[in-house]
Amino acid sequence: MKKMWKIKMNLMLTLMWSFFAMGSYAADDKNLVQDEIGTYYVVQKGDTLWDISNLFLASPWYWPEIWTVNSQIPILNPHLIFPGQRIRLYGRSTMPQTLTTAEVTPPAAPPQIAALRYFHYPSVSRIGFIQKEPETSLGVIFKVRGNKEMISMTDVVYIQTSGQTPLAVGDQYTVYRVSIPILDQTQETVIGVQHLITGTVEILQKSPDYLLGKIIQSFRDIRIGDRLMPIKERSPNIPLTDSVSGLSARIIAAEERTAIMGEHDIAFIDKGALDGVRVGQEYGIFEVEHARLPKTSDKKGTNDLVVRSEVGKVLVLLTRPTASTCLITHSTKSLQAGLAVAFPGD
Repeated sequence: MKKMWKIKMNLMLTLMWSFFAMGSYAADDKNLVQDEIGTYYVVQKGDTLWDISNLFLASPWYWPEIWTVNSQIPILNPHLIFPGQRIRLYGRSTMPQTLTTAEVTPPAAPPQIAALRYFHYPSVSRIGFIQKEPETSLGVIFKVRGNKEMISMTDVVYIQTSGQTPLAVGDQYTVYRVSIPILDQTQETVIGVQHLITGTVEILQKSPDYLLGKIIQSFRDIRIGDRLMPIKERSPNIPLTDSVSGLSARIIAAEERTAIMGEHDIAFIDKGALDGVRVGQEYGIFEVEHARLPKTSDKKGTNDLVVRSEVGKVLVLLTRPTASTCLITHSTKSLQAGLAVAFPGD
């Protein structure tokens, strides 16, 4: 509680100085609204918490603190805000009615906030991964009560165990399914198989031939044939760390296997822990094009030129030895598999 209070106090001080520094612009901005509770920013088309944090806190990485301040509104999905939605910036009781130069001393640097070098991603438990060999299955869903076509939350399912590990009544397990092997660009080398996390099941009852389970979380459609594996706890706070200079990777596919990707989508790259990729690293997404320079009489040799332009960024959320799962944090255009991923400047 004390740590959270310090975070909120530092956020308040930073916001105070941001508004003071913005001067009359903030006061006249039609997108800022005041009422008896506090001051709010009205979300415009295309806004993200990342952008709002960058505008008012001079850094996009503080957006989790704005999300925390708005916990009572609430913003259910921090990656999905809508035009017209009001984002609270500070409470009226925490700010004086008017500010003068003598009343406000700008903080040299908010140490508590600056130290929070992490990216908050609440959906981290539902992202999948690619690895060479499939996870060992503890059981398979072979039937749903009521013979429903779509399996969803609260449905009761029948599970055939693998017999390798006993499943206990009351325990919960991750539900997943695997893809056919994914090949590299040459279509000769297997990168691995995709593990798509579909939900969570709790064991209700055991019988000699099967188990009964109840779906308690459904991240996407759950199907007959989906498998069970142990739940692996993941922190939603992704610690940011230095990226690898010289990394040369490519986007393999979108997690949902869509042809086109954009901001907030999950994608896989073909480099992993064995290549030095770590959770919390950020890389650029690049479009590579070939151009030909005009020929000149005094130049010899090739006139071919490789032009590389950055079209997005990814943040690593999960790694496996030969592949990594990434969140697309920015994109300037529609993205697709095959685009280059590298450290900016390499």
